[in-house]
Amino acid sequence: MRAQRLRQFESTRPFVSLALGCLVSLCIALPAAAQDEDDEETDYAREGWYLSASGVFVYEQWDGSISDIGAEDTWALNFRAGTRISPWAAAEVALEVTGDFFPDERQDFSVVHAGVNARVYPLGGMLGRIQPFGLLGLGVVSTVVDHRDRSTDLRQSNVDWGFRPGAGIDFYYTENVAVSLEGSYVWTVGDVRNIDHVSFGLGVLYRF
Repeated sequence: MRAQRLRQFESTRPFVSLALGCLVSLCIALPAAAQDEDDEETDYAREGWYLSASGVFVYEQWDGSISDIGAEDTWALNFRAGTRISPWAAAEVALEVTGDFFPDERQDFSVVHAGVNARVYPLGGMLGRIQPFGLLGLGVVSTVVDHRDRSTDLRQSNVDWGFRPGAGIDFYYTENVAVSLEGSYVWTVGDVRNIDHVSFGLGVLYRF
């Protein structure tokens, strides 16, 4: 029981770290937005290209028959390139690579998700530096199994479709640099079904 409680505590630490990061970002961004006298002349919702990179906490939502074999939450890296089509919308390509879902080394199992996303900004640029958005993505999900464990159902690498609905918010520090916070749910189907997961990301976005 004590070991189980310890594992539960350890699994909540990434949530706490991410929450603190979000709080610090918010505390820095809001005063900056209020004090910048040039905001009225700066178009933070302008059209143009951008790049972003994020650290992601991945909370596994696998089917019970699979998660019972010892899968644990992990981290991921997310990279994106996109373009702001209008103040209200953006399109992007994305790549997310997770860490190992089995840190006990019984097997190495990670997930690679490559796809395209559409962002919708319901408020456009009305809030200046602060821009909430909704997200809907479609992509290819690949499971990467390095060490096969024949006692489980996870015996080979597979590829199939995945869908990513989500929401987030961008905080612009300058005309070109923003901090992006996002939460999304990855729904898997076909040969990669039952490895759904929730991604909570904190990253940096650069506007050209």
